[in-house]
Amino acid sequence: MLKKINFKLHIHNEAKIEINQPALFLIIKNNLAIEEIYSPIEIDLTICGEDRIRELNKKYLSHDYITDILSFPVVDKKELKNLDNDSIILLGEIVICKEVTGKQALEKNHTFIQEFNFLFEHGLKHLLGHHHN
Repeated sequence: MLKKINFKLHIHNEAKIEINQPALFLIIKNNLAIEEIYSPIEIDLTICGEDRIRELNKKYLSHDYITDILSFPVVDKKELKNLDNDSIILLGEIVICKEVTGKQALEKNHTFIQEFNFLFEHGLKHLLGHHHN
């Protein structure tokens, strides 16, 4: 029997860009299924400009520069496996910079949406406890 993937994605679109919400939902479903996470979760996604992401990067990570994406996990990877199936858990927040996404899309010969979705999945993996080597 297939288990249901239960999630909510809260989008704060400060940059007022068009996004492919069904693609984001699919990315979430696939990654939660791979991790075997079936408890209800929430994810916050903020899409902002360069000034805002630089401000957040400096405030929370002490890095005074613009970046493409920030991820702020709320739940530890070990806790993810032991979640109560009835409680809704905030997994964390992903912040993506519109301008940097556009620049990287051009450099990689991607569409804006392809690069945005790539960054979103990258951020989601960080929320799920995966980190750079």
